[in-house]
Amino acid sequence: MEIQKLVVGFVKTNCYLVYENNYGVIIDPGGDCDIILNKIKELNSVNFLYIINTHGHFDHTYCDKSLKESLNSKILIHKKDSFFLNSNSINKIIEPSYNGVEPDILLEDNDFIDVNSFKLKVFHSEGHTPGSIMLITENEIFSGDTIFKNSIGRTDLEYGDSKKMKETIIKILDYFKKDYTIYPGHGDITTLNYEKRNLYHFLDLL
Repeated sequence: MEIQKLVVGFVKTNCYLVYENNYGVIIDPGGDCDIILNKIKELNSVNFLYIINTHGHFDHTYCDKSLKESLNSKILIHKKDSFFLNSNSINKIIEPSYNGVEPDILLEDNDFIDVNSFKLKVFHSEGHTPGSIMLITENEIFSGDTIFKNSIGRTDLEYGDSKKMKETIIKILDYFKKDYTIYPGHGDITTLNYEKRNLYHFLDLL
């Protein structure tokens, strides 16, 4: 499986192109739509089936509409965050140039996203937003704004919930039994084993 990281938008969001055997997904296309599309054109043999949002904030969804129109890819988001994609959502208030779009598939916890030769498992990680998710492969976690290197997602924004984030951290510590490479929504790549000590620390703070 190949993973390409593009840092996009003024919030410096990590957009990931994940692919294998000519099929792939786009995770969190949060800005600089032309840069993302040009990189995809360089990979002209890859059919990007899905655009997956780890949550609904504009810095992770900004290019959904334009990429869907260019690539005919389906947009996936957890059902609890689908309201963010509406044309009149808070995204439009924060970023007036945001274009709403209708999601094609609403995700739930433990769903599997089949991308031909690999699968992504949906891990609901509520706290930063109601419908935040992480995406799990055999050895990787795309953590969105749930886990960062040395930190976790904010819960002080509208729709954030510190109690739910604490429940999510407990769920993570209980569920994952081996190490994973973590590809976060912002910042540097890290590992689960490294972050576990930080997660225990944040449990005491929430």
